[in-house]
This record gives sequence, C-alpha cells and structure tokens, in this order.
Amino acid sequence: MSGTGLDVAIAGMVACMDEIDLDPCSNSVEIPNVPAARHYTIGNNGLVQPREGRIFINPPFPFTGLTQAFHSYPT
Repeated sequence: MSGTGLDVAIAGMVACMDEIDLDPCSNSVEIPNVPAARHYTIGNNGLVQPREGRIFINPPFPFTGLTQAFHSYPT
C-alpha cells in the first residue's frame, strides 16, 4: 500500500499518537492496514466490543485534503 492516501493518513496518525491501541473497524486481524495493538473486524463486530486507549478511526474518503494536511505536517 505504499504511497496511497491511506498510507499517508495512517503514518500521520501514528506520528501524532505514538502508537495505536485499537482499530475497531479493521480490514483484517492477520494482515491489518493499521499497525494497532488490537484489531476488531466485521467478523467480531467491532461496534459492540469494548474500546479504550488510542483508537484509530478511519477518516472519510477521499483522502485528498487529509493527505495535503499530513504532507504539510512538520516532521
């Protein structure tokens, strides 16, 4: 997924949060897009699971404005 808007968004969020504790709407537990300590998927219904810590919430699509914001974020 290198270079996609999602990659940029995730990298920016990890930079802001240090690390992510939970992705409650993950694409996969085995090969997740988000480097979180825990992942919930549609299979285990992340909407009803307990949530705590630093939580990744997927930003709305498209990523155009978000990508521009993260590119301008000082590193």
